[in-house]
Amino acid sequence: MIFTPGPPSTPKHKKSQRGAAFTYPSQQSPRNEPYVARASTSETEDQSMMGKFVKVERQVHDMGKKLDFLVDMHLQHLERLQV
Repeated sequence: MIFTPGPPSTPKHKKSQRGAAFTYPSQQSPRNEPYVARASTSETEDQSMMGKFVKVERQVHDMGKKLDFLVDMHLQHLERLQV
């Protein structure tokens, strides 16, 4: 007898569509910035570019931490060789 897996127990979610950014009404805006309340096409693109920038900045920061760790390991290794 051969058993096969059944259908998944949870439905797969579709990826959200690009350009469908949520904007706060002007009274509920978390920063009270006028450009947050009105979302034109260029501002939506700016927000996505800002999101990409923040993501890349975070990756660079993580790479910097890894590089610092590797340099420290290398320096410790050099100290052991000199002893």
